[in-house]
Amino acid sequence: MVFANMVELKTWLQEYSIVHNRPFRVMNSYKDRRYTVTCKEDCGWKVCARKDKVGKWRITSVQQPHTCATAEVEETHLQLNSRFIAKTFCNVIKHMPTITVSALIESIFLRFEYRVKYGKAWRAKQLALAMIYGDWEEAYERLPRMMNAIKAKNPGMHFEYLPKEGETRDGRRGFRAFRTFGRCIEAFKHCRPVLAIDGTFLTGKYNGTMLVAIGIDGENMLVPLAFAL
Repeated sequence: MVFANMVELKTWLQEYSIVHNRPFRVMNSYKDRRYTVTCKEDCGWKVCARKDKVGKWRITSVQQPHTCATAEVEETHLQLNSRFIAKTFCNVIKHMPTITVSALIESIFLRFEYRVKYGKAWRAKQLALAMIYGDWEEAYERLPRMMNAIKAKNPGMHFEYLPKEGETRDGRRGFRAFRTFGRCIEAFKHCRPVLAIDGTFLTGKYNGTMLVAIGIDGENMLVPLAFAL
C-alpha cells in the first residue's frame, strides 16, 4: 500500500488497528525515512513503512501472524484518541456543529464498537471545531483585520479594538472591541434621546459579553446603533 504522506499512513494504521483490535506502539518514527509499529503486547506482529524517492510512503513489510489474542474488544483502545476521533468525524461535525457530545459518543460506538468516555469525546469535538474554524486565539487575533475589511466596504464605520493590559483572573488575556456604522450614527440623530443596552453572555473558551445599543425612532421602531464585545 502507498500513501501520499506520513499523516495518511498514520491515519490508516490507526483505523486498521481499531477495526481489527490490534493496539500498537511506535517502534521507529523518522519523518524522512521510516515508520514502524509493533504489537502492544510484543507478540511479533509488526508493520514497516518507508519513504520512497518520490516522497510517498510505502508499507514494505508486515510480520504475521498476530498471535497474542484477541478477538475480544477491550473497553478502551490505545489508538482511539481524541485527535483521531476529531479527524475521523470532522465532516460530521462540520455539517452538524451543534451535535451533542452524547450523540458523538454513539456515532463513535456505531463505527468502531468502542464506547469512549465523555471527556475524550468532548475534547475530540473541540479539536474538530478548531480544524474547521481555526482555534480561539487565531479567531480573536483576526478580529482587527475583519473590522478593517468591513470598514473598507462601509465608509463612515468606526471601530475600536483595545486589548487590556495584563491578564484576567484566570490567566487569559482580555480585550474590548466596539463598532458602529455611519448609517447608525446618522440614524441616531433622528431617534429619541434614549438608549437601550442588551447583552448576551459568550460561552466559548473565553468568557465575556456581546453588547448591542438600540435606539427608538419616531415610529417606535428599534434601530441597532452600536455593537461591542
